[in-house]
Amino acid sequence: MTQSSEVTATVRTVLQAFQDGYTHRDTATLDTFMQLFTSDAQLEVIGTSAVSTTADEWCISPPAVHALIEADWQFWGNLVLDVTDARIYVQDAVAWLATSGTVTQTIPLAQTYRNITAYLTRVMEQQAALDVERELLLVILGAASSLANARDGDRYVWPIRFTAVLVQQQAGWRFHQIHFSYPTIHDPDVRLT
Repeated sequence: MTQSSEVTATVRTVLQAFQDGYTHRDTATLDTFMQLFTSDAQLEVIGTSAVSTTADEWCISPPAVHALIEADWQFWGNLVLDVTDARIYVQDAVAWLATSGTVTQTIPLAQTYRNITAYLTRVMEQQAALDVERELLLVILGAASSLANARDGDRYVWPIRFTAVLVQQQAGWRFHQIHFSYPTIHDPDVRLT
């Protein structure tokens, strides 16, 4: 395994550039930011709400990744990765890394109430297609969780895990795969039945 400090430092610089993009969130620079990624059609970024490869935040292709990052920069909380202590490994033209971080977001209590109400409205509008009792139980569970969290204030800080694979190309090291995930000590939020 190639583990030169120079190569590791170069990969860490790419990770720092990624963090800088998420810190500044300037959508006018998003096309330039996308140069941190391969242009390969198999570029893959898995967001925190991804459940399967066919929906939501499981993005395969540069345009899908572009759309996810644009949405992150506009709507997601403040992502701060631990770039300094990221564990980086390199073998030939492939590097992989893992690190932790936080996502911080302010959600006023009134917005929490609106989110719960909007979800309940969607459930009621789709009731013919849904198992209404199950959906209502999920609404109650979600509302209880949201309200319990809201008691701690409107500033939310969530721990996050970040893993990535980079490949070395002529232009330098480029992200080929990224996975964001929230740790949990409870049952997962999604259950297949």
